[in-house]
Amino acid sequence: MARTVQSRQAQAALPPVPWQVWRLAIVVVLGSFMSTLDSSLVNVGLDTISRSLRASLTSAQWLSSGYVVAFAAALPLNAWLSRRIGSGRLWLTALVGFVAASALCAAAPNLPALIAFRVVQGLTGALLVPTGQTIIGQVAGRERMGRVLNITKIVVILAPAIGPTIGGLLISGLSWRWLFLVNVPVGAVAVLAGLRLVPRGTPARGRRFDALGFTLVAAGLPLVLYGITRLGRAGSLADPAVPATLAPGLAALALFVWRSLTIAHPLLDLRLFANRVYSAATASVFFTGAALLGTLILLPLYYQQLRGQSVIDTGLLMLAVGGGTAVSMPFGGMLTDRIGGGLISMAGLALSAAGILPLAFLPADTGLVLAGTLQAVTGFGLGLAAMPALSVAYKTVPRDRLPDATSEANIIQRVGGSTGTALLVVLLERDGTPTVGAFHTAFGWLVATCVIALLLAAWLTIEEAHRRHGRTDEAP
Repeated sequence: MARTVQSRQAQAALPPVPWQVWRLAIVVVLGSFMSTLDSSLVNVGLDTISRSLRASLTSAQWLSSGYVVAFAAALPLNAWLSRRIGSGRLWLTALVGFVAASALCAAAPNLPALIAFRVVQGLTGALLVPTGQTIIGQVAGRERMGRVLNITKIVVILAPAIGPTIGGLLISGLSWRWLFLVNVPVGAVAVLAGLRLVPRGTPARGRRFDALGFTLVAAGLPLVLYGITRLGRAGSLADPAVPATLAPGLAALALFVWRSLTIAHPLLDLRLFANRVYSAATASVFFTGAALLGTLILLPLYYQQLRGQSVIDTGLLMLAVGGGTAVSMPFGGMLTDRIGGGLISMAGLALSAAGILPLAFLPADTGLVLAGTLQAVTGFGLGLAAMPALSVAYKTVPRDRLPDATSEANIIQRVGGSTGTALLVVLLERDGTPTVGAFHTAFGWLVATCVIALLLAAWLTIEEAHRRHGRTDEAP
């Protein structure tokens, strides 16, 4: 009994986060922010770029597709490269590569060159987010991880929310080349700060590179993500590119899983999923990612296609989501470190569902004040739900397995987000031009996604409780 009281007192007294850790987190977030923001910026400028470079819009779409494919192919490399050269060195190298690729994109003379440089952006950008999370997790430690990692998640919500507005302003006031050039000064500041503050890490040589495993996942993951993206654009399985990419992609991923579980040193340590807390956390991350990115895709379409708002006006209206998120995230991180991630995820997802549910019934001419209030509630909930499950997943793995965990969690979250957005777009466009009824159906499915994620967060809460009780029983 006395040990239980002491344990609760120790849990309530959270160790403070040193300023040096916050400073490092801010520097790492700069790199994550650029790679996340860049995607939404470029999507706004596709039409302008195609006209400026005298290319078809279909060809210009590869600026987005090429980035997604390259990003997906590079994600699984994070764990092996982090061990091989050190997480800090990998992050700095990826950041320099991303900034250089951004400058080359801004100077591209034609569309093929621009697509090639955009692929380099995807390859380097893919390493910034998971490697940054690895660095922060290793420096912060388990007791501080929730509070510090939460700051990295702000960029995932804020960047898509403000990206269309920034992109529209840059194109209308300057040139499409500034969609890429804007990364250079921000990246230069991040590189200079990173050289001073980011720990380089200790290389661990001797572990062989699983070339066959990488070939399977580097082919399978982009094919699956591309197939899901095409499904969203086509609106049905009638597009022959959808089964032609999804089928071999899923087969390659299945072979990758089988190989990873049967060899001594796989590219990614999938044996982490034997940990039930880790499995529950990553399952929740999949559907939370679908709900998060689905919201960030569906709300702009709601304003633009149903209410006729401009891109800039839509971006300004979306700030309500970002504002709600910015308010709740500090609380989410603190509460995750104090009481665990499952309960916080459940509360956040319940709030998100409560904010989205009325939109499944309200008419198209609903007042902007009410719509903005619902968005703020949704954003507040997403801010609570976005990071706790990831924090729990990272806390349950040994420190030397953190690169595997960050890679796997980011892959799962990205696949979940892509699946959610594709299915929502299919629901909107299955009958042609989206109607009020189509949006009501899509918002209803988005609520259902939040509910599924909430149920998985409840499973995570139960597994966390079992883990805590097991540790108490084993204490000397």
